[in-house]
Amino acid sequence: FHTDVALSDNVESWLTDVVNEMKRTLKEDLVKCNGIADGPELTDFCSQVLCLDEQVRFTKDCEESIANGTMKALGEKCRKVLKSYTSQDYSKQKLLMLKVMSLLIDLMHMIDV
Repeated sequence: FHTDVALSDNVESWLTDVVNEMKRTLKEDLVKCNGIADGPELTDFCSQVLCLDEQVRFTKDCEESIANGTMKALGEKCRKVLKSYTSQDYSKQKLLMLKVMSLLIDLMHMIDV
């Protein structure tokens, strides 16, 4: 969370505050993540934000590739990203490895589409 949520005796109210702050934080992080031209550092954002950002970028790239008739180049770009993710050893960084695994699953689906 970017802002602390005050603990209170009213559990329903507190949980509502937690949910609202979680939504606000995820929204802010997605906007920040998507604003990075070269793509985000995997360590800077949670997996949910990274995966959603990648979906947004892929959708934008698809729209541009369809309009320009460059779908083959988009496929090559996706395979290049796949190679970069799979050529690194994340075994000593468990959280980063989980993030990459999530991104890889989405990326394999994107390549298949």
